[in-house]
Amino acid sequence: MAFDADGNRVPATLKQMACGGVPVFDNQAGYGYRCDQCFAVIGSVGQPRSRQEMNKAASSPSEKEL
Repeated sequence: MAFDADGNRVPATLKQMACGGVPVFDNQAGYGYRCDQCFAVIGSVGQPRSRQEMNKAASSPSEKEL
C-alpha cells in the first residue's frame, strides 16, 4: 500500500493496462499513477497518444455490449 498526499491508503499498483504498462502510484507527488513502461502520468498529455488510444479502446464497451 501507498499513501496519498492526505495520508489516505491507496493501492501501490493498479491492474495492467491494454498497452502492457502497469500503473504505479507516484509516491513523490503523492497523487496519480505513472506507467511503469513510459513513466508518464496515466491520462496526462505526457502519455503517448498511441497508448492512450489503445487503453481507451480496451476500456470502452464494444458495440456488442451496447
